[in-house]
Amino acid sequence: SWAKGWRVLNLLGFLCTFLIGTVWGVLRYQPEQFASTEPFLILFFVMYLLIPLLPALRHPDPQARDRVDGSLVFGTPLIGFGLQAGLLHDDRYALAWSALLLALVYLLLARWVWATSGLARWRRAYAGLSLVFATLAVPLALSAQWTAAVWAVEGALLLWLGLEQRERPLRWMGLLLQAAAAVALVIATGAHWPSVQHHTFTFGAILITLAALFSGIQYQRHGAASSLPALLALWAFAWWALAGLVEIDRHAAPNRVVDLSLGWFAVSAALSAWLRRWLAFSPFAWPAHTGLVLALPLLLLMTLAHGTPLAQDGWQACLGYALASLLTLKLLDSGDRFGLDWSHALWWLGLPVLAWIEMDDRLGRLTGLGDGWRLAALALPVLLPLAGLHWRQAWLAWPRPHAIDHLGKRLLPLFASASLGLAIFASFRSGAADPLIWLPIVNPLELTQIAALLLLAGYFASVSNRVTTTQFLRNLLLGFAFMALSAATLRATHHFGGEPWTGNLLAHALPQSALSIVWTVLGILTMLTGASRHRRALWIAGACLLGLVLGKLVLIDMRFLGDLWGIVSLLGVGALFVAVGFFAPMPPRAEADGAAA
Repeated sequence: SWAKGWRVLNLLGFLCTFLIGTVWGVLRYQPEQFASTEPFLILFFVMYLLIPLLPALRHPDPQARDRVDGSLVFGTPLIGFGLQAGLLHDDRYALAWSALLLALVYLLLARWVWATSGLARWRRAYAGLSLVFATLAVPLALSAQWTAAVWAVEGALLLWLGLEQRERPLRWMGLLLQAAAAVALVIATGAHWPSVQHHTFTFGAILITLAALFSGIQYQRHGAASSLPALLALWAFAWWALAGLVEIDRHAAPNRVVDLSLGWFAVSAALSAWLRRWLAFSPFAWPAHTGLVLALPLLLLMTLAHGTPLAQDGWQACLGYALASLLTLKLLDSGDRFGLDWSHALWWLGLPVLAWIEMDDRLGRLTGLGDGWRLAALALPVLLPLAGLHWRQAWLAWPRPHAIDHLGKRLLPLFASASLGLAIFASFRSGAADPLIWLPIVNPLELTQIAALLLLAGYFASVSNRVTTTQFLRNLLLGFAFMALSAATLRATHHFGGEPWTGNLLAHALPQSALSIVWTVLGILTMLTGASRHRRALWIAGACLLGLVLGKLVLIDMRFLGDLWGIVSLLGVGALFVAVGFFAPMPPRAEADGAAA
């Protein structure tokens, strides 16, 4: 090999040597023959370790010298180590020492070929083999949890080296090692979770966290990737949070796990925001955002755990979360604020949700209280934020008062939709005002509906920037106002007329008569307004409503002519129809057009 460097001859000798050795080992080898067999394996390994290197060292052409014979360079250690594993059987520690010794041999070779001959490819090949065997020695010698810890640190160092030397394969190897560390930790822990030593898992998880954080900082410092630093920051936060949750599950009482988890996420978010500023590592804002937006799901979990978030000392966790979150928002409100407005809005949304859950629980415990009071109280966490955000109360956005416009832009549509849904839902409730007597309009439920519709009117007026949008929102609001008025009419027949508030309410004469009269009065008032203001469209709308009443009289109310209320309805509506033609004539088209202009 030194004289000729015949590659085919070298490869043939390699195959024959190890093929015969493998066959003999499978058929004839016994453990007591280890002392006499191991020297031959070492001898053949050293021979084929040097055979591909010798021609390269003496070749006169520098480019030819740096050409690596991959078959022998990589095949020799792989097959040799496989035979060594067969000789050692189940002795993992001896095999680990063998892997570590191979790693040292290849490390020294990499150092030597670079220092003496400048063979860059040979150096990379030997360094890679050294890395592989060093990595392989870890799981052979240590438990899976410790293997994960070592691999995480090794992956971070490899990534740093790849960034320093601008070698992409090393960077990807570092990332893959960190991913392998996480997989190893999860598999080992999942297989023995009841008996696993939690502190070992926590130590491994913290090392994975630190490795990911270090890697992300190095990526940002070298400017090698745009999205990887943020992904590594989230990866670090996930393992950090998981380590804390495991310790909480280990030490806390079952009814306190969710409360302490809320506090843990709050502290983690604040720590992330502080690290972002201290380390000048902007991607670490994303874990802080994650900690903020977890408020809602954790509040719901606390509700499932013990009734309400504030029950069973849960108020301590909520207070701690609120204080830590305010600190997080203050720390994040500098530099790059990308995503902060959304996370601030989602965190802020937890406040009315918390108030709604607590009020619902406490009102549900009261006896003798009408459902009108309960619905009115439950509407406050929706209507008060709608009013405050609509009128841009800056203190609502503290500690970021300058962000009130961004907060309103993101939350006002949500609270407006909730208010609209609340107004619709209230239309189907009887609205009992016990222990007070029920009065039209001034009862809690209908006052709440009126407040919701007025706030919606103000909100719709502020967001409509086109004529078509304005008209649509106005018509939508008028439709729901008409629905609320009809519900109030039926509610009056229930409380004053004794009609049962059931699905069969409209099958009785009194509710139908009341609806006919109220709709007729509303239609006439609309026509009178249209006539006095020369607004033809408004007059036509009132006429259409009267047409609806007329159709209702023919199709529905005629069935109740044998009933007193049916007769009253027919006579009252007829009299009003006669009066409307005299007092509210249709405005001329020209006048209507002029008024519109």
